[in-house]
Amino acid sequence: MSLIFKLIDNGTAHLIINSNIEFLDQLTIQLEKANFPDLLIEDPHNKLTKDEIEAIINLLENHNRCTILIKPITSKHNLSSEIIIVPTIVEALDYISFEQIQRDLDQ
Repeated sequence: MSLIFKLIDNGTAHLIINSNIEFLDQLTIQLEKANFPDLLIEDPHNKLTKDEIEAIINLLENHNRCTILIKPITSKHNLSSEIIIVPTIVEALDYISFEQIQRDLDQ
């Protein structure tokens, strides 16, 4: 998959998936370089499989980070109810902010 990986100032990364190629190794390298940030995933062309999404989530959960999938409300999906899905990047950023506050309070 062709991917765009951008860091956002609050310790969050934004991933946009554009086309099919093997990408999990490439993504893992990017996440390691960025010290495993929370991750927002946009997959406008539905290129990611359920297994790929779950692999990303598991990788980040091992580093106490969360993964948010951005999909429009009208988008159909057959993903697990455990996957956090929001319709806009603004809602995704709000969710990440809440998660970061929770982590800070738990320390």
